Amino acid sequence: MNWRELNARLGSLREDELEGMIREEMKGERRPTLLIRMHQRFSVLRNLRERRDILNAATAEVQAQ
Repeated sequence: MNWRELNARLGSLREDELEGMIREEMKGERRPTLLIRMHQRFSVLRNLRERRDILNAATAEVQAQ
């Protein structure tokens, strides 16, 4: 995969898919620019998931009271 292909696909990849791609890149070519970009997107998705989980838990606690 090259830089253009990665950027074209990044928006449609799930967190688990990106994690797998990072692992594969680490086993293979280990290109720093691609690893950084994949990790940036992975971090954004992880932050969104964690924030959603926190807010859902907080909302559930308020509704239970």
